[in-house]
Parts: sequence; structure tokens; C-alpha cells
Amino acid sequence: MFLPGIASLPVIDRDEARFAQASVQMAETGDLMDIKFQDQTRYKKPSGIYWLQTISIKLLTNGSERKIWVQRVPSVIGGIIAVLATYWSTTTLLNSKAGFIAASMLALSCLMVFESHVAKTDAFLVGLSALSFGSLISLRQNGTNLSCWVLWVSLGLSILIKGPIVIIITSLTIISLTVWENNNEWIRGIIKPFPITVFVLIWVPWAILMWLNTDGEFYTASLNNDFGAKLFKSQESHSGPIGYYFLSIWLTLWPTCLVILPAIGFTIKVLNNNEIFDAQISKSVRFCIAAIIPYWFLIEVIPTKLMHYALPVFPAICSLSAIAITHPLMKTGFFKLRKINIIIFLLIGFTITLLITAGQLIYIAQDKKYVFFIITIGVSIVCLITYSAVSMWKVRFSSSLITASIATILLSFMTYKVTLPSLSILRVSDQIAVKFEKNRILLPRHGGPPVISPHFKEPSLVYNLGQEINISGKIDIEKINNTPKQQVFILDYKNNSSLKLETIIIAKAKKDNFCTKLIPVGMGYNYSKGRPVDIKILYNSKCNKNNFNEF
Repeated sequence: MFLPGIASLPVIDRDEARFAQASVQMAETGDLMDIKFQDQTRYKKPSGIYWLQTISIKLLTNGSERKIWVQRVPSVIGGIIAVLATYWSTTTLLNSKAGFIAASMLALSCLMVFESHVAKTDAFLVGLSALSFGSLISLRQNGTNLSCWVLWVSLGLSILIKGPIVIIITSLTIISLTVWENNNEWIRGIIKPFPITVFVLIWVPWAILMWLNTDGEFYTASLNNDFGAKLFKSQESHSGPIGYYFLSIWLTLWPTCLVILPAIGFTIKVLNNNEIFDAQISKSVRFCIAAIIPYWFLIEVIPTKLMHYALPVFPAICSLSAIAITHPLMKTGFFKLRKINIIIFLLIGFTITLLITAGQLIYIAQDKKYVFFIITIGVSIVCLITYSAVSMWKVRFSSSLITASIATILLSFMTYKVTLPSLSILRVSDQIAVKFEKNRILLPRHGGPPVISPHFKEPSLVYNLGQEINISGKIDIEKINNTPKQQVFILDYKNNSSLKLETIIIAKAKKDNFCTKLIPVGMGYNYSKGRPVDIKILYNSKCNKNNFNEF
């Protein structure tokens, strides 16, 4: 699920481009403590993910290449760890059947698949969160010293990846469960000096060095301006009402959301039955709830809302869903909840399939045979989703889960292997780099001429061309062409100032005896700004007999 399309999928997330470019610069400079995107410091997140991506660059490229799949490798590894750890934790809670179902649910969920395809922090963070979740379960059930080591090492690494997130989830889980059950004896298995010492040694030396190297600026930017600010106000227009994550989970956790509502009903029924308070099923459900609800409440009340904030507790949600779906009680109750859930599942599934199929037909299909193939696959997915829903309606859980899984695998393959890599409208930066190559213009990262892009400022453009390009939007017209160096301008003709800039650039080129070549890139879509672009490259160079002011 995590591998198809990893190499062919373009950089279509602006944060991914920033992470990838900062890691490239770290690999080029060899400075593992300095996190920068071009000349701007990136002190929002700790160094861990940049280190992992830098290691991938060093091991899998020659250093000067731009292969985004290389920097996605840590995310793929994180996704795999999350799936395996979910199997371990759910098997420990109940049995291997539930473990397999929970692991499959996590591996197939939309958001987990997406985050494992992009070079960011979240997939690896989920892997560490799942390890800490499994370790706590094992320790609660008289686990070995190995579980204690896994817990503290995963917590230490999680700080290096994304700060205190997993620490918060783990702490809330322990506190909630201890108060709920009025029992803290199992916590003694957690408090062991040697694992705690290693936990401290994992991140404290880095924390001290970052303080010294940045004069405390890193902590001001990351803890105060980024993490702390999100707790009190919405950042970058990412806001939403309370209930945002419950509404979005129908998409982010699809197709696992097939059993969300009946699982909630099952949970309430188990927790209300005091006669089975000490039974294993009740203990398992309580543990999952303690791992989910306190953190879920926290992210629902903070103003800044992003779908992936709920991702670290997806392993616990999948475990709870698997426990519910394998219990005999599910076959005899919760009919209304199951029917409502099935309707939501169908609506989301049909919508996703329609959008992906339509995207292929509009932007990809070239001949009738290919159109027939796309429609056939789309109809097959719809049939599988429908059969899955009917099977769930008729209480045939195994058939329902299997067909939903097959539908999801086909849909993911279409999305990440075919549709997204083929959407040239989103690959504006890639097309610009291709035009440079076809016109024999050396890229700035290979020592090419200065590049100024005043309108199109996608971080992916920096990743493709090199950190030396100017995307600040500031152009000193008086200094254009005042030296005999080649210059390249990337103009967006959807911007009203482009024609004026073109006129000025060409006039000054003629005055200084330069030649100008206009290279059309074409129409595209700026995905981070949500608007169309029409890109052309204006290339100034010394004149020869064959290239004077070509258009």
C-alpha cells in the first residue's frame, strides 16, 4: 500500500517540498544542526526527520540528484513500523485475528497511505506512537524488560521527530487509565532507571546543542511560535469547529470507518457492564479508550485543525475497531448504528471513486481503449464497495472486510500509481525543470544562471531547480542585466504585472546587447495557492547570430 507510486508521484505537498529541500541542504552542507529552507531557518520541527532523510540521500543518491522517493523512504519505514506495531499491540490485547484485522485497517486507511507517500514527519511519528501504545499494553499485562526499553526508546525518538506529541498521548493514557481503574501497580514496570537514562540521552544532548547553536531561537520558534501558538489560535487559516476530527475521520480512516459507529456502540455497552469490569475484553476496551479520548478531546478544543493531528491515535482506533468486529456481540446488536455507518461508508467510497475515475478520464485518457479500462476499473471498485456494504448489512463481516480491502487496494493503486503522477496540471515545477533541460539551460543547483520567479513561489520549484533561485517576489528592475551574466525569469502570465515585467526585461536586454528567448511552459495549477497559472520562461543571454530576441 505504501510503495506504489512513491517514485512517480510528484512533490504535490508544499510542506513536503520544504522538508525535502531542507534535508538536501543539510546533506550538501554536512551541518546536521542547521535546518534551513534556502536562507530561512526552519525551526518548527526537531531535527530527527531531517536526519533520516539526509541518511537516505547519502545512501541512495550521488548527492547532486533530486529523487524525491529517496526522502520518502523514512515515511514508508514509519508506516510499516506502525502496521507491525498495531498487529503486536492488538494481538496482546486480544488475539492474533484481531491483530491482523487492526493492522490491515491501519495499512488501508486513506490518511495513513497518503502520509506514507510523502516526505514529512507524520508517518514515522505514527510508527513511534504505535510502538509506545503496544509497549504500554505489554507492560500493563506484565510485559518483559524489552517492552520497557521499546517504550522509552520510542518516546525519545518521537521527541526528535515531532516534539512532545507522543509523550502527551502516552502520559494522558497512563493518567486516565490509572484514575479510571484506581490501580497504579503496573506503572512500576515502566519506571526503570536504565531505559529512562537512554531516553534522556537520545534527545537531551541534541536539545542542548540546538540551544547553543541557535541562541535559543529554535525553542522560541518551535515551542512558542509553532506548537504553543496552535494551542491558543488558528494558524495559517487551519481552523474548524469542535467535532472537526469526528467528521473528517470518515474520509481519513476510510475504509476502516466501515465499523466506527457500531464499534462506538459496542464500547459503550462493554463499559456500562460492571459485571465484566475485570474481564479481558473490558480491560482491552478501556485501554483503547484511555489512549484515544483524552488526546482526541485535546485536539478538538485547540483552534488549529489539521486532519493529520488525529493520526497518532489511529493505531488505537484500529485496535478498538478490530476488537469490536471480532466479538460475538457485534453479530446480534447495533443494527441501526451499522446501517447508518454503511450509508456513510457508501457515500464516501462512491465519491472518492468518482473523483479518481473522473480525474483519469479528464486528464489522462488518450484513446478509447484506455477510457474503457478506466471505466471498467472504476465500476469494479464501485461493485466491490457495494458488495462490502451489503455483506456488512447481512452480518457477513469477513466478506465485508475482504472486499473493502480489495476495493481500497485498487483505488490506492489508481490514485498513487496512475492518477496523481499523470496530473501534469499539478507538475508545474517539474515542467519548468524539463524546459530548462530541453533548452540547455543549466539548473542553478548545477551552477546555472541566476533564476528569479516573482509570482510562482512553490517550494517544489526550489527543490527542483536549487536553493539559489529567488522566489521572494522582490525584483530590482534597475539591476536587471547590469552585468554580462545570463539571467532567467519565470513569469506567471495570470499575474497582471507579468506583461509589464516582460516589456521592461526585453527593453533592458536590447539596451545592454543581450538576447531574449521566451519559452512557454504552459497552463498549470498552483495547488498551495489554489489558483491556475500560465508559466513562461524568459531567458537572457549573450547574443549570437541565431538567437537574437527569439519568441
